[in-house]
Amino acid sequence: MAIGPRVCNHVWIMSRDKQFHGWRLLGVIIAVAVVLAIVSFIIDWMVIGPLEGRVF
Repeated sequence: MAIGPRVCNHVWIMSRDKQFHGWRLLGVIIAVAVVLAIVSFIIDWMVIGPLEGRVF
């Protein structure tokens, strides 16, 4: 049986609106990590720092 053009009709091509944006996802992940690091630093400075006697 030969492969005809019908086989190609079943291949889904994603539209421009529904494409997977890997770089955008990576940017969101990095942004979330940076925000969490900043929040962690602020909590450490405000809560744990005075308990250990650290002052800026």
